[in-house]
Amino acid sequence: DYHGTRLRFTASGPSLARVGELAGAGRLPGVGFTAAGDFEWTEQGAVIREGRLQAGRDQLELDGLVARQPLGPGTDVTWALAGPDLQKLAAGFGIAGLPAGPFDLRGRLRRETRMFRLDDVRGTVAGADVRVSGRIGDEPLRGTTLDLDLEGPRLEAFAGLLPDYKLPSGEFRVAGALALTPTRLKLTGMRVTAAGAQ
Repeated sequence: DYHGTRLRFTASGPSLARVGELAGAGRLPGVGFTAAGDFEWTEQGAVIREGRLQAGRDQLELDGLVARQPLGPGTDVTWALAGPDLQKLAAGFGIAGLPAGPFDLRGRLRRETRMFRLDDVRGTVAGADVRVSGRIGDEPLRGTTLDLDLEGPRLEAFAGLLPDYKLPSGEFRVAGALALTPTRLKLTGMRVTAAGAQ
């Protein structure tokens, strides 16, 4: 099984999508890329230290354990992700509704049974300051609980997250906790200020 194997890697190429196909990881963007870092193979999976991936104009930094099944239980990484357009990046992975514009986020991601745990995620998205911690269930309406704090100049940039509602334009702040279940959305201590109203 080659446990204990350590190496320093560098890679580059014209299409990250092609590398994803060869590795059995679909839905990667078809852009040029460079990658570098330290790799150690363990019984639990790959330990990556100072991992960096530049894919087009987006950049990912990664440190930690990526389980044998990359999104399987045991994955525990700190990360930083930045680029010119979060909406465009997310759409490439089949995720809709995120705001357009530059982003710079960092935090910790852990994979637990049937859920992802986000710890101390913070940064900026579309000009807004963002802080999020909590759990996102594999079925988002089961087990998703988030503590969040968002503040920015343009609430309308986030309209895609709530497509059934018309959001006002202008400055906003949203802070509190939310929990999703199949039958309801539970808000706790939620404070919302938008366009001068509370």
